[in-house]
Amino acid sequence: MKKLIYSMGFIALFGMISCSNPSKKIQGNWVVNDAKLTLSKESQNDSNMLMIAGMMEGIIQQMKGNATIEFAKDGKMTRTFGGQPEVGTWKISDNGKQLISGSPGSPKKDTAALEFKDDDNMSLTTHSKEADFVLMLKRKKAK
Repeated sequence: MKKLIYSMGFIALFGMISCSNPSKKIQGNWVVNDAKLTLSKESQNDSNMLMIAGMMEGIIQQMKGNATIEFAKDGKMTRTFGGQPEVGTWKISDNGKQLISGSPGSPKKDTAALEFKDDDNMSLTTHSKEADFVLMLKRKKAK
């Protein structure tokens, strides 16, 4: 009986550890639930940046509920918006707090801060001197 209890405890602990692994947790299909662009103080005084931010707001509205990202187990990532899929790669940083993504043929890697709100909601945040951009994603449930 003691062995059974220890075995069940080990299985439960292993399950909690594997579920908290960001590389496993992120795998699957996600849909854009919301997004937010915040201009830096300097950019708020730049007419070109204000125009770009205005255009981005329109794109953000179109993305909500329509743009998807699939993170495959093999490190392949497929972003789809407007019916146009874009394939790339993904990996999680060693500390588990950043998503590193790339596009085929490009040596440039993009990095976004990764935060899981729960198993079905996460955010990806990119920072630049011009603006911060937060993408909120919800796990897409299988039909």
